Amino acid sequence: MSKRGFTLIEVLLSLLITSLIVINCSFLYKTLYFSNYGNKIDARLENGVATLSKELITAHSIEYGNSLTFKNEKDEQCQVILQNDRLVLTPGHNILCNAIDEVRFEGGDSLIRMEIKRNDIWSCYIIGSDYEIKNE
Repeated sequence: MSKRGFTLIEVLLSLLITSLIVINCSFLYKTLYFSNYGNKIDARLENGVATLSKELITAHSIEYGNSLTFKNEKDEQCQVILQNDRLVLTPGHNILCNAIDEVRFEGGDSLIRMEIKRNDIWSCYIIGSDYEIKNE
């Protein structure tokens, strides 16, 4: 008499191996998801920083602190301020980015850095240079 099929031990062993693989894959997925969670780039913030950097290319008479004040190529006084949790470029009320908790502008080594706090996380960007050509 020839019987075809699997024994109970073989079936239980294959179920055990399959369940171990499924459990390990779920842990691996969670680990990979949360390790990349903090590294997501906010495109709106990056675009706002790029817009501000373009404005500062031709700027002069730059002053920085909690706000950034400069004169553009038309010699108009411009200012970047934090207003209602938005980073705003005046005149014209151009909103650079939203949901900003705090902002600081610092200088050093002829570079202007902008530090932004969003959701209790600080990010630092180099937005321009305060180098000016001296007329002698």
